[in-house]
Amino acid sequence: MLTAADRELSRDMARFYDDPLGFVKYVFPWGRPGLLAKHTGPDSWQEEFLADLGAEVKARKFDGHTAVSPIRMAVASGHGIGKSTVSAWLAHWIMSTRPRAKGTMTANTAAQLQNKTYLFSVTIPVS
Repeated sequence: MLTAADRELSRDMARFYDDPLGFVKYVFPWGRPGLLAKHTGPDSWQEEFLADLGAEVKARKFDGHTAVSPIRMAVASGHGIGKSTVSAWLAHWIMSTRPRAKGTMTANTAAQLQNKTYLFSVTIPVS
């Protein structure tokens, strides 16, 4: 049986179905004591990326059954700007807003896969 807190969390997650930027701003303790104390939110390029992704999700109007075109986005950059962080945020967003979500993350080389990227396949049960 779902508690009131479970229902509230479900409603919160549902409102972020097509809003990855809103999700990231909601779920992380930006500006509070801890690792994010000195950060007010994602970096500007990350915000733009997440906002653009959300616009693409909205534009496709996926109904849960009828296939839509895939969203393909890329970021070309140097090391250490936060691409892996965005990948983690996206995995968290998908798993939190889509019941029974499953996915796979891969990398270009075996070393990258072993040292930097993790495979995931997640099923989220819904009561």
